[in-house]
Amino acid sequence: MPEGDWRNRLNRGLTWTVQAGRRVWERTLNEPGARTGGVVAGGLVFVVIVAALFLAFRPSGPFFKRGAPPPGVVVAPATPTGSALAAAAAAVPGARPVIVLVAGNTAFVGLDPDRALRGIEPRVAAAVRRAAGPWPSDERRINDPAAPAIAQVYVTAEAKAVDALTAAGRRLLAGEPLAAVLPDLVPAFLSLGGVAPAAAPGR
Repeated sequence: MPEGDWRNRLNRGLTWTVQAGRRVWERTLNEPGARTGGVVAGGLVFVVIVAALFLAFRPSGPFFKRGAPPPGVVVAPATPTGSALAAAAAAVPGARPVIVLVAGNTAFVGLDPDRALRGIEPRVAAAVRRAAGPWPSDERRINDPAAPAIAQVYVTAEAKAVDALTAAGRRLLAGEPLAAVLPDLVPAFLSLGGVAPAAAPGR
C-alpha cells in the first residue's frame, strides 16, 4: 500500500479515536454512574493507541522513515546502505545498536554495552547480513562508494570497541577521510574479543 494511503488511514483513525475519547469523557463528567466504565474505556483506548503507534513506527513498521537511521543510531558515512543496515540491527529485539560504520565492503555494528542483551551479537550480525543482500559478482557494485556491496559484518558490544567505532564514525561525519580514521580503529578490533563476523551468503 502506498505510504500516502497509510498516512491518510492513520490520520482518520486518530481523528475518530480523539472524537470518541472526547465523547466518553463528556459522558463520564455528566453521568456519575458511567464514570467507572468511562475510565476503563478511556484506559483501553489509550493503550490501543500507544501500541498501534509503537508497531507502526518501529523499524519494521509501515511508517518508519526508510531513508533515515533509527533514532539514536549514528551511521557513518550517512548513506542509504548504512541506514538500511542500522534499521535491520535495530529490528532485532534487545540489540540496542548505537553505531553502524561502513568501511568499503565491511560493516561494523556497535551495540550499547549497558543495554544490549548478552550474546545477541550473532543474531544482529545475521539480520544485518540478510539486509545487506547477497555478495555480487558485479565489480561496479562491489566498488560503488555510495552503496557498496557488503562482504563482512562485524558486531560487538565491547565498550572499548563501541567507543572506538563511535569516535571513528563521528570523525567520518565531520569530513575526515576513511584512510585517516582506519589506523585508529583497526587496533581496537584486533585487541578485543566479542566481535562476531557473519560471512556473505554462499561464500
